[in-house]
Amino acid sequence: KDGSQVALCSGDKEIFIYSTSGSKDYTKWEKIYTLKEHTQKAAVIDWNHETGLILTGSYDRSIFVWKYSTEHKNYIPEFVNMDEKLAILDLKWNKQGTKFVVGTSSKKIFIGSFSKKNNWWTTTEIKKQHKSSVLSVEFSPNGKVIASVSFDGTCKIISAVLQDVDTEESKTSFGETSTFGDCLIKYKCQFWLNHVTWSPSGNMICYSSHDGTLNF
Repeated sequence: KDGSQVALCSGDKEIFIYSTSGSKDYTKWEKIYTLKEHTQKAAVIDWNHETGLILTGSYDRSIFVWKYSTEHKNYIPEFVNMDEKLAILDLKWNKQGTKFVVGTSSKKIFIGSFSKKNNWWTTTEIKKQHKSSVLSVEFSPNGKVIASVSFDGTCKIISAVLQDVDTEESKTSFGETSTFGDCLIKYKCQFWLNHVTWSPSGNMICYSSHDGTLNF
């Protein structure tokens, strides 16, 4: 949150956490933690600023939530129950760190949250939205809808309300949203789309296309 630490995918199975000591010169950074749990390349990572939880995804089809343990003086992985057959391509926390979204090679999108009853993280699939790999996903600032882009050339805005998590009343640019898995808007491009992000207000998105253009 304050820039004192940085988490990086190593290009292999591990995730490295460095202490920056306030320096922008990466040659002065010190590696302080190594997260080991994935069995293939760790591809994506997101560190939530509110909770301190780290979310990682891998080509081995698994994701983990990492929580710092003062007892072990290290980050400990927490189990995530998700039925995925192919590689994890992108994942993001919502702003509050209470749920996450995952995009995969199998065209699927998952929304995850913590189950106190089971004492692990569970996921629910948003079904049949894209016809090819989901390359980028992100929650809107209030966390009730997501934006997703795919190799199929579409960008979609999809409702993602979890009734037991999204308890605060807040309007989106699409009015009162209370559903899960409904496509609210769809944009079609001639090329596949690589990345999508929201403006801080949640009133605008920007997605990038493989033809080198940005669309707002």
